[in-house]
Amino acid sequence: MNRRHGRIWGFVCLIFCLISFSSLIFSAGKKLIVVADKAQIYLEPDQKSRVIETLNKGDILTLSSERKFRRIFNYVYFTSQNTGCTKSGYILESLVDKLFSVTKVITIQGDSTKNTKIIRSKVFLDATEWGMSSNQLKRIEGQPAHLGESQGYQIIGYQKEILERDCLIGFYFSNDRLKGAKLSFLEQHTNKNQNIADFKRIKDLMVQKYGRPIEDKISWEDVTHKENISEWGNAIGMGHLEYVSRWSTRKTEVLLRLFGGEDEISLEVTYKPTL
Repeated sequence: MNRRHGRIWGFVCLIFCLISFSSLIFSAGKKLIVVADKAQIYLEPDQKSRVIETLNKGDILTLSSERKFRRIFNYVYFTSQNTGCTKSGYILESLVDKLFSVTKVITIQGDSTKNTKIIRSKVFLDATEWGMSSNQLKRIEGQPAHLGESQGYQIIGYQKEILERDCLIGFYFSNDRLKGAKLSFLEQHTNKNQNIADFKRIKDLMVQKYGRPIEDKISWEDVTHKENISEWGNAIGMGHLEYVSRWSTRKTEVLLRLFGGEDEISLEVTYKPTL
């Protein structure tokens, strides 16, 4: 792990603040989670068909087809708890919830643009899974790239590509229950003003999802470059300028932050449950 990655992971491990993107967000496959106490998997899309397995609340399935069968069934595959083998079958849509949503976003590359599909997890954006266990997370995201512990929190980390930028994602657990998540973007643009464009792009996505932020500010510690917009990116890198936007929903606190120092710039999205 290079010096830049090491410093980021150190920062993630040391600071758990009220700031979880999510999507913004990363692809974990089209997963479903059982939300009923018991859920039966049928051989055919018919409740009179043979039951091939009964699943419990919190079990994870993979959506095999976006098509709805008889309007109320999802076709899924899963690992059988009885045999350990992969099976497929039909489950009532009302008994599961999606752990993803799909959004079209505009990805900016120099002077060109293109449409990109981003699959984003509800673990971040809607926090419907606050309190899930670390094992449930690993079944969704796979084996982590990093494990750590700081200030009483277990941190499970992944490295992903989000909006075509490398990103470190830290999930925070206490007593094996998910308590927060942070996305830290790694790329350092040669043109530092591009970081401001990235911030605004992510903010626009957040506004579409959560509405207007309850806090939205640009703070100057040193106003030397305030009158020269072309130098604002450099001002962020020197720690003179910071962008912050914050949202609060019924379940989630979200903070989008662009800040810097020592000629490096950090762009982060942090999520935690609403108190």
